[in-house]
Amino acid sequence: MDRAPRHLRTWLLAAAAAATAGFLALTAVVVARVAVVERFDNGMSSTARQFAAGHVRWRTLMSFVTHTGDSGVLVSLALLTFIVLAWRQQWQAALLVVAAPAASVAIRVTVLHLVARERPVDRLTAISGWSFPSGHTTSSGVAAGVAILLVLAYVRREPLRTALIVTAAGWAVLVGVSRVALLAHWPTDVLAGWFLATAVTTAFAAGRTGAAKQPQQPAS
Repeated sequence: MDRAPRHLRTWLLAAAAAATAGFLALTAVVVARVAVVERFDNGMSSTARQFAAGHVRWRTLMSFVTHTGDSGVLVSLALLTFIVLAWRQQWQAALLVVAAPAASVAIRVTVLHLVARERPVDRLTAISGWSFPSGHTTSSGVAAGVAILLVLAYVRREPLRTALIVTAAGWAVLVGVSRVALLAHWPTDVLAGWFLATAVTTAFAAGRTGAAKQPQQPAS
């Protein structure tokens, strides 16, 4: 077996483990209501509120960005991507487009109800329900991660490849930032979303790398 793919899978598994550990540790800290973390969340939210109050264009921009991470937008894009990949008979990639978001939603919703954290007050966007972890952040992070994996698999031209990867990653970061900027979430909700998205996408990437290197079984 080629050593490079083996090492790549090891690094991906290590990244998934590290992101999972970060997510679990942050969840424990939030549940325990550690004072220094709550002061950080309150301070950042207060700063975001003051900045948005004095910068209308910033608030408008953040509203636009945050809605690009709405479930309707992401589901539509995922469905379109799945159809294209299925039409090309790229079944492994098509499964990734469906399975990774589904796994992240299942984990997030379970944690969401177990933690049952209240959102910040005086929110600047219409939202309800529990706060931890951020749904928009997790979903956009997984979508960006899946997009990056597809780009790495199918796009060979540079600098297009790099531009697409940077754009996907930057968009996911901005969606997370917008959730804090609009007081829809606490900063630690967003950080947890990034941890969860990283854990899910790197785990699926590791599985995909391993599956790609499995030896073919001889026909009986």
